[in-house]
Amino acid sequence: MHPFGFCLVLSLLLLPIGCRPLLPAERPQARDLVPTTFQLYPAAPAAVADQPWWQDFTSPELDQLIDQALCHNPDLQQLWARLRQSRALARSAAAAHWPELTADASAGHSRGRSGVLAGSESVQRWESFALALLSSYELDLWGRVSAQSRAGELGAQAAAEDVYAGQLTLTAQVCLAWLDVQAAARLPLAHQQVTLGRQRLELLVQRFGRGQASGIDIADQQQRLAADEAELARLGEALQQARLELALLVGTAAPLPLPAVPADLPDLPALPSPGLPADLLARRPDVRAAGLRLRAADWQVSAAQAQRLPAVRLTAGLSANSTALAELLDGWLANLAASVSGPLLDGGRRRAEVERSRAQVAEQLAAYRQTVLRAVQEVELALTQEQQRGRIVAALQAQLTQQQRLCLQQRERYLAGTAGYLELLAAEQARLALAQQLLQARREVLAARVALQRALAGQPLRPPSGATAEVLAQSRQNHAMTGQ
Repeated sequence: MHPFGFCLVLSLLLLPIGCRPLLPAERPQARDLVPTTFQLYPAAPAAVADQPWWQDFTSPELDQLIDQALCHNPDLQQLWARLRQSRALARSAAAAHWPELTADASAGHSRGRSGVLAGSESVQRWESFALALLSSYELDLWGRVSAQSRAGELGAQAAAEDVYAGQLTLTAQVCLAWLDVQAAARLPLAHQQVTLGRQRLELLVQRFGRGQASGIDIADQQQRLAADEAELARLGEALQQARLELALLVGTAAPLPLPAVPADLPDLPALPSPGLPADLLARRPDVRAAGLRLRAADWQVSAAQAQRLPAVRLTAGLSANSTALAELLDGWLANLAASVSGPLLDGGRRRAEVERSRAQVAEQLAAYRQTVLRAVQEVELALTQEQQRGRIVAALQAQLTQQQRLCLQQRERYLAGTAGYLELLAAEQARLALAQQLLQARREVLAARVALQRALAGQPLRPPSGATAEVLAQSRQNHAMTGQ
């Protein structure tokens, strides 16, 4: 063997011995970003719910709406499509672990003339057939292929968590729109308010004709009546908007045939146990997705660093050529080769790619920290809102109780002849106004509960089917491996 060839073969044999894959460093968990306990809740582990949280409202109608939304919502369908794209990219990156085999077949026919000037013209024909198989494989000495494959796998797991987060957001949106429809229970009260206002205006006009009321009283009542009629119109518009919003969420164009005037708002379910703030790192799908993307960025740095090192590629080929198709396989030629290639001058392109990958890691790290902080803040805010809005409901309930007593007293005085009908109408209007305020405050408390359930993200959703469910399960099992 030629000395140069011997040295080349020896180098190819010894090169893998001194190669070590480039692996990203492990990251500590981000528990230092979260407090020990929530401010408005004692330190206790979170209870595991045995049913979806929205079933606490005991509404079959709401259950049906959420089922339709999880199946037909266009935004959620986009997330499913992105998950399939990410899984395909992960399979594409993992395919580099295997040798690549290509086949090439060709057939040719040639025709020519000779001896035209000499007067002995002859026509010649040639046929050629070729068949070739070519295989190539790159030795993953520095872990570049493994790093890209691992980054693609983590990206697919993050996309699966995006689907789970999209389901949580969608169920919360459906619940809020459904509560807006339920808040249309204010409509009968608003109608009564307008009816009593018109009666009061008619009485004032009659008294004005007898000189018992002034024009200022009539103008003031007209202004109050106009405000009540405007509020009634706003409630009707809000109801129609909520029905259209529900239709959009469930993936239909026409407003859903929901009851226009529900009897009342649902009762507030029991407060769920939020557990410890550190539990959010494992429960929140957006936190898990951010951690997975951070680890994927770490692996991309390793791949970019390995790109700057020499690469060893093995190639093998098998070819056959013949002028007759029947004799194509009679003779063949096989070859096996190994090559080493490495960058010498690239204008700093590979170094710039490493710097870009490291900058992406810094970006993903900041995004992960922001996601963790936002998760804790959302739970704290929802707990605070429910507590404060609950106090508002209690205060309005006490005011309404007193106003109802006042209305009874005014009615007794009116029947006894010691008070006029105008005073009774004014008391009834005040009662109706307080009842509407109480319904709206109760709706805000329920909305805070929905926000809390979405922020906790600990309740089960309908599991997806097929391989996508496996991706979600694998994402949660491997979350601890991400170091987040």
